[in-house]
Amino acid sequence: MLDRRDFLKGLIGTGMALAHTTVFGAIAEDSNRLYTNGERADPLFAVGVDGQTGFIDRNGNLVIEPQFDRAWDFSEGLAGVQVNNKWGYIDRMGQMVIEPQFDDAYEFNEGRACVEIGGKHGYIDQTGTFVIELLYETYRGIEGWFAEGLVAAMIDGRWGYLDRFGKVAIDPQFTRARNFSEGLACVRIGALKGFIDKTGKIIIPADYRDAQSFSDGLARVSLKGGYGFIDRTGRVSIPPLPFYVGSFSEGLADMSIDGKEGFIDASGEIVITPQFDFYWPFHEGLASVAVGGRHGFINKSGEAVIDLKFDCAWSFDNGLAAVRLEDRLGYIDKTGAYVWKPTSL
Repeated sequence: MLDRRDFLKGLIGTGMALAHTTVFGAIAEDSNRLYTNGERADPLFAVGVDGQTGFIDRNGNLVIEPQFDRAWDFSEGLAGVQVNNKWGYIDRMGQMVIEPQFDDAYEFNEGRACVEIGGKHGYIDQTGTFVIELLYETYRGIEGWFAEGLVAAMIDGRWGYLDRFGKVAIDPQFTRARNFSEGLACVRIGALKGFIDKTGKIIIPADYRDAQSFSDGLARVSLKGGYGFIDRTGRVSIPPLPFYVGSFSEGLADMSIDGKEGFIDASGEIVITPQFDFYWPFHEGLASVAVGGRHGFINKSGEAVIDLKFDCAWSFDNGLAAVRLEDRLGYIDKTGAYVWKPTSL
């Protein structure tokens, strides 16, 4: 069931994979964070060739030659790249604009990027200047990205929120806090969770033992009898369901019965019968699913529109999806045609 959140497909380089998910694996209940790389007008995509990483455009043309050890996809005009075990940032011309100096570095979001030196995390702007100093242990002390102008952070043992310049915007007062999504943030007070607005006012009382951030106007919460959904006023929109259910994305939420995955709609009705062993949430109209270790894509009617033939397939982003065959990574379009045929990493 997809509370695993191993979805950061941007990192390619050595091993494809998910070296960052050990750090970002708990990244978030915010499904809107998962996929968009902020380059929708003219996106670039990281590709691996013989252990080096470069970038292609949406048509599969190589525009930045493979030369980096690892790389993130572009976000807000910059991409994190690793050279000799240090991370910096390049622009879309492939020029290094922030010199490699960080032990780790993540995507820019809202003009800020989380970076790590010596196990401590802070935030830089797009010039490489620190706007939040290296004071935090990510996930034990600060969220890994900005959302709606704020980031949740632990301050003197309690959680509050910082603005984009590192100033306290909401006083530390919570046992735990998540980033804002759709104008509200999930916070824990003692053992229970509720939701606040950007002034710090409690909008939905902390009555829930479990709660996820809002997505598609709904938040999954624990209710008597199981998981259901509330709207932004706290009204129960979908009563407790007799099976596991995740968050909504593009009008559908994942659900699970007897280890098989399917989807419900906003009324709580099962619209795609549980039949899959694995899935990613819907994005750009399609969802990656797997049966028997083979991955492909379905539409919102549950129809297989791209055959289940890959060893792994990530969600579509900017019209392309990364797919893996053995140790080779490629990109396909929504017809299933290769834009970049799988190459060795």
